[in-house]
Amino acid sequence: MFSSFLHRKFYFYYTLIIIGTSIVTTIIAIQTTQEFYYRETIKRLSAEASLIRERVGLLSSYELKEIDSLCKTLAELTATRITIITASGIVLGDSVYSPQEMNKDTERPEIQKALSENQLTSTVRLSDTMQTNMLYVVLPWWVEGQLYGVIRTSVKTQVIEETIRSTQSLIFMGVILVILLAIVISWRISRRVTQPLEEMAKGVELFTQGNYGYQIKVPLIHELRLLSGSLNRMIEHIKQRFSGLYQRLDEQESAFSSMLEGVFIIDLNEKIVRINHAAGKMFDVNPQLILGKLLEETIRNEELSNLVQEVLSTHQAIEKEIILHRNVDEYYLQVHGTALLDQKSGLIGVLVVLNDITQLRRLENIRKDFVANVSHELKTPITSIKGAIETLVDGDAMEQQDVDAFLRIIHRQSDRLHTIIEDLLTLAKIEQEELERIEVELQDVNYLLSTVVQQCTPGAEMQEVSIEVNYEGSIYSKFNSRLMEQALTNLTDNAIKYSNPGSRVQLSVHQTDTETIFLVTDNGVGIAVEHLPRLFERFYRVDKSRSRKIGGTGLGLAIVKHIAKAHDGYVTVDSQIYQGSCFRIHLPRRYRNTRSSQ
Repeated sequence: MFSSFLHRKFYFYYTLIIIGTSIVTTIIAIQTTQEFYYRETIKRLSAEASLIRERVGLLSSYELKEIDSLCKTLAELTATRITIITASGIVLGDSVYSPQEMNKDTERPEIQKALSENQLTSTVRLSDTMQTNMLYVVLPWWVEGQLYGVIRTSVKTQVIEETIRSTQSLIFMGVILVILLAIVISWRISRRVTQPLEEMAKGVELFTQGNYGYQIKVPLIHELRLLSGSLNRMIEHIKQRFSGLYQRLDEQESAFSSMLEGVFIIDLNEKIVRINHAAGKMFDVNPQLILGKLLEETIRNEELSNLVQEVLSTHQAIEKEIILHRNVDEYYLQVHGTALLDQKSGLIGVLVVLNDITQLRRLENIRKDFVANVSHELKTPITSIKGAIETLVDGDAMEQQDVDAFLRIIHRQSDRLHTIIEDLLTLAKIEQEELERIEVELQDVNYLLSTVVQQCTPGAEMQEVSIEVNYEGSIYSKFNSRLMEQALTNLTDNAIKYSNPGSRVQLSVHQTDTETIFLVTDNGVGIAVEHLPRLFERFYRVDKSRSRKIGGTGLGLAIVKHIAKAHDGYVTVDSQIYQGSCFRIHLPRRYRNTRSSQ
């Protein structure tokens, strides 16, 4: 029956008001009806008394018989009891009883009052003669300017009450019908009012839940139609504002989540309010799971906690570097802590920004190692050359064979010095080409491998190592022939130098949907697993004494790595000690950072 609490409540109060109003109106109507009938009856009795007084005055004599007969005749016509009494209390006539049978009536209160006040009086009392309540109206009767007596008219109050009850019954029936009709009408009116309000409430509720497409229906009631129109306009305006706000929030959230820097927001209780993915990755935590938790509970780093506490106490920006230890690795973070202030410059938290400078520190270490290695590599041949020259200068009586020996030292160390410088220049050139994008073209891999084998055969023959080329079919790939020739030559020379006599070095090519892979495999001395991560660093040597003995500069594998990077590729290596090594150059079949001549 009721569609909502609002309808039920509205209808209940509406009905309560109607019923309450009807009850009050009925009570007033009943009282008014009762007063009206008594008042009208008194008027009628007064009029009849006046008429009787006129008729009595027309009699030729005031004989008892004539007056009594007149009373009975007029009483039949008016349905009223009529009594005429002299001032001395003698009953001259009565419409019900014989005057002789009646006692003196001057003792009746209504008659005494009329005689004493000399005016019309009315009263309701129990009649001694009729033994019923009567309404009496007493009119003074003057004869020739003297109070001669009174004329009393009366009716039974029962007659009046019956008329009143009949009228009240009609009032009750009318009120009940009105109430029933009003209840039905109020239900329809309340439904007509509450249904649009329910629609508006539903629209607002859907809007708060994020359903911005709902349109509030326009009701027929003018005021509600204005309200619904205003709500629709307000919702549309808020929707536009929310759309812009959500867009900005999405942009901010995307920027916050995509930042390479780690970002924390800490409140005054040192609880984590916001954290982006970069910060979570730095500390190996899930950003969603640590929101609202204490910093010390989730990220156990004393230096970071001390920085946050210092910012909260001093309100000053603080910057420091901290080191994270994860497994066997060290990570270096540059931390910036800044106080967060509200619009009234009150402190509300701390903003922490973390920059991962691990790679920078590693590059600095590599640079330091490179400088040290270059200095060491250059110092060794220069020292040898200088020592030989000083010996030749000071040796006046030196035999020719000794002179020739020192000259050979100078020549050999000069070649070594030249080789180191050439490799450094080559590496610098490759790095420059890597930045400027190299030129590649589609070429026959067979021709490339044949060239590499041709260049490496003399060295292989000296080491008594055989070179094999192994691949299926004709393979074409895009690459820079000069650079790839140098890279494969470096790998093949290394494989020959570190192979035992009688072993073999194998060159092969494998092609997938995305890559062309060049493989150089040997079964030589192999490389220990702890050296593999740093194998392609400049001047890094696994066995320094052997490397110098065979004439290596320590730059060959670094050159290979940068040639692969210049092709948007990379290098990998698998090796086991005393079982050999397999070096791979992975080149993509689609290039991004190179330019093609075809």
